[in-house]
Amino acid sequence: MKDSDKDKKQLINELIDLRNKITKLNKVKISGKIPDKKELAKSEEMYRLITENSSDVITLHNFNLQLTYRYVSPSIKDAGGYEPEELIGKSPFKFIHPGDKKKLFPIWNLTGDGSLAGF
Repeated sequence: MKDSDKDKKQLINELIDLRNKITKLNKVKISGKIPDKKELAKSEEMYRLITENSSDVITLHNFNLQLTYRYVSPSIKDAGGYEPEELIGKSPFKFIHPGDKKKLFPIWNLTGDGSLAGF
């Protein structure tokens, strides 16, 4: 069922459930306990379910000499009209309007560490 077909209560309940799962995963991470293969598989499955079923666009990037997409969630189809596979290996900066790049890069350069100040 798509998010747009759900009522507000269903969406809130799903959000609460996802937040609880993320909290549980973070507790495992903070505890330093090394999970066994079964726990690791369960954790990976939860993250996969979260990213593949979120209406938010979730991305992972490679930060080598040029920033490139490593993972793009399926929600990019609704948000930007792209298939996730179309973006893998490409720079997100190729998808920023040239006029917006002129505004973005001076802000980026102000931080000196490559992070985006104010974003």
